[in-house]
Amino acid sequence: MHRVLPAIVSFLFASMAYAHSDDVAIQTSADLRDWCRMASEAHFVGRGQTPYNWVASHVERGNALRVDGRWRVEGRERVITCRAPRGAQQRFATMDIAGD
Repeated sequence: MHRVLPAIVSFLFASMAYAHSDDVAIQTSADLRDWCRMASEAHFVGRGQTPYNWVASHVERGNALRVDGRWRVEGRERVITCRAPRGAQQRFATMDIAGD
């Protein structure tokens, strides 16, 4: 038992470190725009819907990054707003989809 416990603890820490190893930092509003497009597209595809005609504008105010985007989904315009502080990892970005 004394050998098993350290192995389990070591495995858990390695798993936690790996969980976010590909989580890159968002440095610019263009980085956030790209993340916002991928995350919102995945949201709609996951619901069995096909988004098309992505359009977005992005703003940087100090360390605050914001993206206002739009998709056409099933004949409706869907408004997406994404925000993140400059330098934050992607998992800390937020996405709001109007009407969801």
